[in-house]
Amino acid sequence: MLFFTRLIVSLSALVLLSGCEQQDAPPLDQQLYIWQRQWTPAHDAALRDSRADFSTLRVLALQAFPQAGWHRARIDPGLLKRDGRPLIAVIRLDGQLKSLDQDEMTAQIQQVLSDWQGQGLTLTGVEIDHDAGNARLPAYRAFLAHLRGDLPSTLPLSITALPAWLDSPELPALLSTVDSSVLQVHAVSDPRRGLFDPTQARQWARRWSRVTTKPFYLALPAYGVALLPSAGGAPVVESEVPVGRSGERRELLADPLQLSTLAAELRADPPAHLAGLIWFRLPLAG
Repeated sequence: MLFFTRLIVSLSALVLLSGCEQQDAPPLDQQLYIWQRQWTPAHDAALRDSRADFSTLRVLALQAFPQAGWHRARIDPGLLKRDGRPLIAVIRLDGQLKSLDQDEMTAQIQQVLSDWQGQGLTLTGVEIDHDAGNARLPAYRAFLAHLRGDLPSTLPLSITALPAWLDSPELPALLSTVDSSVLQVHAVSDPRRGLFDPTQARQWARRWSRVTTKPFYLALPAYGVALLPSAGGAPVVESEVPVGRSGERRELLADPLQLSTLAAELRADPPAHLAGLIWFRLPLAG
């Protein structure tokens, strides 16, 4: 079993720590990503243990890859129905896709939403996760506008967003096409900084609040990755999918104290339009 399936602390402990200070401040909404492509019996206990602390589930539903095409996550609709929390379907469009075929992608998304509804699931939103480069933001905005026009007006549309977009003049127009955004402040951009830099995260959140006029969330890490050596010198990141490479693994894990401190600070003095925190991702036992 790879190390990244084990966490130093549970997500529930992080939520508890984030609420220990500033009791006079209103609590931030806490939501949870479920990102496993294949659901297992372990999801039952994981959902049950998370129910008291997290209001909403954002569940990976569908992925589009440049060569492999479309792949659906094999969810357990019975568990989701029994859980009963608000449910947002997340569609992952790989950042290396050559283009966004509006008609094909909209049809694929509509089909998975229809199939989920046919299994008795009630959706409260759709989220598009696409790591577009800044030069491709106009095309991404056009796709989102097309999708927004095709979805029911009562179904909120959100996007996962990158801090790099803050440097693009296209960002305000992009955000105007959706109902909310999720700013991802975790990644391995510099191994020396680990998975998460709280100073950068605060700065990005403040900047984002000055650009958007709509609700936004911060996506915070509750996972680990391994860095493996490569011939070119730059480390190879191993996360959800094992990398067939030998050599010493260096583990990067999010620091629970840094996360809880940031959550407490955001609760005490939230940026404008900040609606809550979303933790990536639901850990499973084992």
